[in-house]
Amino acid sequence: MAGATREEREPGGTADGRVRVFLRTPLFTTRDHPHLPPGTFVLEGRLGASGPAGGLLVAVERCLDEAGRAMEGGAGTLFLPLAKIDHVSFLDGEERGTP
Repeated sequence: MAGATREEREPGGTADGRVRVFLRTPLFTTRDHPHLPPGTFVLEGRLGASGPAGGLLVAVERCLDEAGRAMEGGAGTLFLPLAKIDHVSFLDGEERGTP
């Protein structure tokens, strides 16, 4: 893992940057601008290299509803305020699956 920090090289690190983000409440979208499927409770993707303080920058690869079912659509990069996030699971090379 060339270029990885010490924390990223240790077990449980984030060298591949893949995460599953569990939200406190579903993300808000509008009918006219549905950037994510309505009812999105879980996001899977990659952490951005940097972003504004107070949140996470996530390149979204997949959206899940509150039952863990995959939803259509939802690719893009989002800034998620920490107040919106319940917790984050680091996938560390694990296959995508139900949360």
